[in-house]
Amino acid sequence: MISVVIPHHNSSGLLTTTLEKVLESACLERIRMEIVVVDDGSCEPHRSYVRKLASQHLKIVFTERNLGRSGAVNLGVSESAYEFVLILDCDCHPGSNNFFSEHLRVIADADVSLGGLLKLRDDFWGKYQDLAVERRVRQFNAGAPFSFTTANMLIRKHVFQSVGGFDDAYRHYGFEDRDLLIRLQDAGARLAHSSGSSVIHCDTRISLSSVARKMHETGQHNAGIFSARHPGAYRLLGYSRVDVGRHPALKYFSCINAEWLANQVDPWLDRMPFVLGVAMTRVVAALAYLGGTAEASSVRVSERPEPPT
Repeated sequence: MISVVIPHHNSSGLLTTTLEKVLESACLERIRMEIVVVDDGSCEPHRSYVRKLASQHLKIVFTERNLGRSGAVNLGVSESAYEFVLILDCDCHPGSNNFFSEHLRVIADADVSLGGLLKLRDDFWGKYQDLAVERRVRQFNAGAPFSFTTANMLIRKHVFQSVGGFDDAYRHYGFEDRDLLIRLQDAGARLAHSSGSSVIHCDTRISLSSVARKMHETGQHNAGIFSARHPGAYRLLGYSRVDVGRHPALKYFSCINAEWLANQVDPWLDRMPFVLGVAMTRVVAALAYLGGTAEASSVRVSERPEPPT
């Protein structure tokens, strides 16, 4: 028996597709389960739509304010009934006919089963996602499971709760999954990769400008938390190289408007050679992240107390 926990915020269309596919897969594989959807402070009409979905097998939990993904998932897990909990982002749905069975097979000898992501389309972003998945698998096999996403993760509930779940200090985008996986590994949890339990990432709204906004948000809000708590992992993942807090001279590049640059590049990504598109994407993402860390650094400097006179 599995509890499926799905955090949701203003994405009822994507949620509908995910719920349909989850129920279809569970029926096909004869998996007994419940679904817990945490509506994380959605606005209308999304909130009203989600409210109508409640049923015998679908529990809806509402938050009064937006908690962020970490807080929403923690709340969903606390409301779950079963020992095995599948954490699933609302823009991801099962991509195979043995999705649940493979997760359960893998976790039989582990505490955490980390599934992968499949591309929705064979465009630039689909190919770019494939590169990311390949990199995560390589890093996992090299002993760094914290490179994985938790958008598709089956975990034993008591193990999740024993480390305190996600750290809800990560209220914004980025690093909450890596922080959790590091703490799980440090606590001795057995982490395994389930290659047969991939999900299809079905959000078609991705663009270079949306990536730039997320990277800026991560650099501004969550980078300082993660780098202070896990400096070794921060360096290994490469983010420290474009962190103004670590390299103050980089602040001179923070005047470059990464989102403006992303808007110029976006229309050309599917027309240019893939290798060039990857290079442009990484440059824009790095500049956006750098800009976010520059803002965070300026705030920290402004908050320093004045020296006594």
